[in-house]
Amino acid sequence: MKLEGNGVVIRDLTAEDAAALCRIAHEAPIEKFVPQLSDGLNAPEDYLPLIEKQDGSLYAIARKDNDELIGAIGVHTIGAKERMIGNYMFRTT
Repeated sequence: MKLEGNGVVIRDLTAEDAAALCRIAHEAPIEKFVPQLSDGLNAPEDYLPLIEKQDGSLYAIARKDNDELIGAIGVHTIGAKERMIGNYMFRTT
């Protein structure tokens, strides 16, 4: 999946995102509110299984200009002609 907005892109996570995901997951505010994202995951390679087994529920938020990972969002989607993600409807072609 890839959605483009003003300055950001929501896309699938890739192995190249592991180091940035590790860094973000260990920032104090993230550890406080989403502790399971860093629990037992201490190095970028620890995040590879999480990224590789993606079932369409965790997506990267990246800068549009340089594709730098700045966060992640957990959503659940079901493939269809019309897809609901949160309160937003996306029509696919």
